[in-house]
Parts: sequence; C-alpha cells; structure tokens
Amino acid sequence: MVRYFLALVGVLSFAAAGCACGGPGGGSGDDDIIDPTECSDVDGDGYGAGGLCEGTDCDDGNPDVWTQEQCDSLCDADPHSTGCECSRSDFPEPEICYQGSEGTLGVGPCRAGLRTCAEDGQWTMCEGQVLDAEFEVCDRIDNNCDGAVDEGVTNECGSCGECEENCIGAGEGCTPWDIDNEGNNVEECEGDPDCVTLGGRAITLNVLWAVNTGQGSISHLDTETREEVGRYYTSPWGASGSPSRTSVDYLGDVVVGNRHFGGVGSVMRIAAEDCPAGDTSDGNELLAYGDDACVLWHSEVGNNGGIARAVAVQDRVGLDGAVDERVWVGLYSERRYVELDRSDGSETGDEADVTPCTPYGAAIDRDGFLWSACLSNNFAGFNTDDTDEVITRVQPGSNYGITVDEDGIVWTAGSCTKYDPAEDEFTSIAACGGSGIAADGEGGIWVGGCWGGGGGGTCRIDAEDLTITTVAASSRGLGVTFGGEIWAVSWAATIDIITPDGPDAADATVENVNFGLVSPYCYTDMTGFQLRNATDPEGYISHIFAGCEGADLTHWTGITFDAVTPAGSSIVLSMRVADALEDLSAAPWIPIGTTQALESPVDIEPLLPAPPHGRYLELKATLLSADRENRPMLRGLGSQFFCDVPIG
Repeated sequence: MVRYFLALVGVLSFAAAGCACGGPGGGSGDDDIIDPTECSDVDGDGYGAGGLCEGTDCDDGNPDVWTQEQCDSLCDADPHSTGCECSRSDFPEPEICYQGSEGTLGVGPCRAGLRTCAEDGQWTMCEGQVLDAEFEVCDRIDNNCDGAVDEGVTNECGSCGECEENCIGAGEGCTPWDIDNEGNNVEECEGDPDCVTLGGRAITLNVLWAVNTGQGSISHLDTETREEVGRYYTSPWGASGSPSRTSVDYLGDVVVGNRHFGGVGSVMRIAAEDCPAGDTSDGNELLAYGDDACVLWHSEVGNNGGIARAVAVQDRVGLDGAVDERVWVGLYSERRYVELDRSDGSETGDEADVTPCTPYGAAIDRDGFLWSACLSNNFAGFNTDDTDEVITRVQPGSNYGITVDEDGIVWTAGSCTKYDPAEDEFTSIAACGGSGIAADGEGGIWVGGCWGGGGGGTCRIDAEDLTITTVAASSRGLGVTFGGEIWAVSWAATIDIITPDGPDAADATVENVNFGLVSPYCYTDMTGFQLRNATDPEGYISHIFAGCEGADLTHWTGITFDAVTPAGSSIVLSMRVADALEDLSAAPWIPIGTTQALESPVDIEPLLPAPPHGRYLELKATLLSADRENRPMLRGLGSQFFCDVPIG
C-alpha cells in the first residue's frame, strides 16, 4: 500500500472523548455518521472512519498507530502526539512537527507541518506536513524523498509516458543514412549500406577565401558555382589592417590574419555556413565592421609591431577523444607562435619560441608538428603537444610560402625546397623559385609566381622525380579545390582557374574569372584542402530528429549509438536543440562525449536546460582517425524523448 499523506491546514479537527488520546476514526462519534460504503483514511494506513476501513483509527494523522493502546503508548513516549493532553497556557503557539522517516525532511516534496494545543486541551494532528511515500509513483515527483525522482518506475526513455524513439542507420524501422545531404567526408562501409565510415576525398567543401588586402576585407568564393558568396571586413582598421594569411578548417570556416603594420596584429574567424542569426553579406554588399553575423570573433595578438604573418588552424584530439579546436598565430617580429582557442579567439596560454625564425607562413602535419617559413634561410618547426620541442634549421636558399603534402613532406617556395622530417634532410629543386606553394594530393606540388621551368607564372613539381612543368597562369598564391582545380590568385582582380589534365601541367586548361578582388595578397591555404590533405582524416554525419508536435512539449531524454572504434580512431558526439528548424543553425553545439567513453543509451538531460526542450534535436557524429589507417565505423544513431503532457 502506498503511504503518502498530505494534510491541508484547517481541514481536519478532532477530539478524543473519555481517553488520553485519539482522533478521527477513533470510534467516539455516532454510528449513523459512518458510511458503510466508504473509508475516510487520511494517513493511508487502512484504518479510519467508514465501513470499508479495517478498523477505527485513534490518530488518523500517523500511519504507524491506529489502536487506542498504541495511541496511549505513543502519548507516554511523545506527549505532543495527536490527541494527547496539553495546556493552552503552556503552549499558546503552534509548533513545528514532522512524522516522516528519518533523513527525509526537506528532501523532495517532504516538509514539516504545524500542530496546535487545541481549546479542548488535546494536541491536533500535524497539519500541512508532507510525508515520504513507501513507493515511488511515476509522476516526476520524488515521492519517497530519497533525492531521486521516479527511480525504478520509468520506461526505457526515463519518462512516465510512452517512450518515443527515432533512429537512422541499422535497426528495424530506422531511416537509412543520407550521406550525400547529411555527411561530410564519410562514405558507406564496404559491403554494408547500414554503416558509415571515414571517406577518402568525397568532401563537400566548395570554399575559397581570397583576401582583399587593399580593402581590408576577405571574399568567400564558391568554387563550384564560381560566385562570391560574401565579403567581410577583417578588422576595425580597414585597409591598414592589411589582411593576408588564411587557414581554413574542416567546416570551411576561415581564420584570417591581419598584419597591421605599426599596430597590434590580429586574427578573425568567419563562418562559411551556419552563421548566427543576423545580417550578413550576400556577396553584393560589404557590411560595416562588427555588423556581420558570420564574423564569429576578432582577437588582437601579440604586442605593437608584432605582425601576425602566419596562421594555421588545428583540431587536436585529446586522450579522451574530445576535439580541441585551436589556431596558431605566428608573430614575425616577436619570433614566436601563440595558440588561441578557435571557438572564441581567446589565448590558451601555450606558445612556442622559434628564434631565430621570423614566422612568415605555417603548415601542420599529421603528427601535430607545425612547420614555419621564416622569409630567410632559417626554417623551424615545433610539436604542438609539447612546445618545448622546437626544431630550427638552416636550409639551402630562402623560403617564402610553405605547405605539407599527404606524405608528411614539407615544401617551401622562395627557393623551391623539399624537406623530409623523417630523414631531417633538405633537397633543393634546381632552377625553381616562387611565392605560394600547394600540394594537390596527386603527387603534384604547385608553385605560384614561379620562375622555374622556363617561366610562365605557375609551375608544377613532380614530387617523385622533381621535374618541373609550367602553365601560363598568373599567380602569387594557389588554392587547391576538393574538385582538383588549382585556383591561381595574383595581384589582379581576376583569378586563373587551372584544370589539370594528367600530371603534365602543360596540358592543363586555364579559365580567367573576374571576382572584383582588391589587391589579393594571399598565398596560404585558402580552401582547407591543405589541412585535409596533410593532417589526420576527419569527417562527420548529422541528422535532425523531430520531437512532439506542438509548442513546449518535447522532453529529450537520451541518445543511442552503435559504433566500432579500432585503436587509433574515435567518434565524437555533439548535439544542438531548437524550437524551429530555421533556428538550429544558430544554436550552439553541446558536447556529449566520445563513443569509447560512453554507454548507449546516453542520458542527455543533465546537458540540456530544464524541460520542455525545443522540438528539434540535431545529433552530429564526428569521425576521426589519428593514425590515418584505422577508420571508425558508425552503424546507427538515435534519439529518445517523450511528450511532456502535464499530469492532471
């Protein structure tokens, strides 16, 4: 029997006639007021007034006593119990009382009440108290006042109502994966359409970020439609901010460095997609600095005259599998690199002294080493996990642009040079020099502003035999697209788009496109291809789950997953929630954890604000390979929720 008692102040009064104690149901009233078809049992012990009661109750406010003998004994032990004799002159004011189990007062709904020495000289019931129940009832209340709500009585979703579940991937009734529309760099597991894994080159990024140095802005270009999507000021200083170096992350977002000669250098992060709500450029306008919603943050770095001349983004996987978003900024005059948190632009406190190198350009390899050009014959690198591990070398010839290819080989322009970190060995490429440099992932190293191989403006070095071929395309910097094109950016307002036809650059076609750029002094990673090509593979798949129809009803309780993560790989889960689909892109991602450290289903309620939650939940799985060999496999994702219809 559930023992749950809630007495309302002033509802009940009673007296015991001719005995030391008693109360309602104590057998002192007339028989004709007892309804044989009911049982008035306030304390829930089965005893009270009525024909259906097991017997009369001398104290219907205390479920532990009902016989007169028990009441008399209780008065001896506690003279303030219900019905016991008292003196109004001694106790003119009510006193606090509680008859629940030890340790339950103040926990959950359990609270004390008041008892009064009545005019008839007997203590009243403890009115207004809420006692602990013997059992939990599924009502989202801690009935037994033990600090836990509905323990042992909820369904598999942790709810009192009907459990709702949706899923994608493997499993009966699950929606099939939609890799084309919901994935990025993921593909079907071999022979298993219910499974997704990391892809090879099937990547959907179509961005190129070209700085307009003479305008103090940057243009977001779509390499598929060949249109300008947006243009943004990169600092509050206009053209004097002098933006130049860029680095593009796995989402297509850019971090651009502002050299700001004579002042304090800075960096800015701009979103390619999923911009927060607000006004943003559509490619035909340039909003005032600070007015564009796609600008995520702007941070000054270093001291006056430090000159931010190198930028490299990095996603670093921790021991728990969580991904830390970072960006390294090289300060030319200060001969050091400073690490920022890429989520908000704040400094992490980590930095690397690369003296005598004056940072001029940067690229990160798959082992977490950052390699730096220095605008001289100095050359440097350091371990981003241990910035005390710094390598400085003197290379043959000078360096200018820098890149890392898919095999971990470092290439510099200026004087064209190949550096093999494993052998700690430089190789000079004869009769070759230039400014920007980029690897195409197909065994070709492209050099902008190249004067080697007979001239022509742009040249291709064969990574194996170091032979050089040229193409007549004007360039200073080069951006390799995920579709295999080479976008050659010079000082001009136009860009020469090179489409290779095999390894011989002489067979490539060139198309000139005018984007109205303003003095585009850019020659570092503009598309994100360098990061993908040289570092640990990363991809993701996401899905939007719909909750209950109607406002303020959805109560998300858990997510499910079915994953396999061989050593050297991991899957990181995150989510975001919104009331409307159009608001999801602006909602912040909430980290859930790695599949290695979690057990399905995962309770997500502690990660969310108080329910009810937004109707739509987007769940994202980021797939990572730390060794570039073992790939994680994801067979299913799911959500659990219930419709929060008010009880009663």
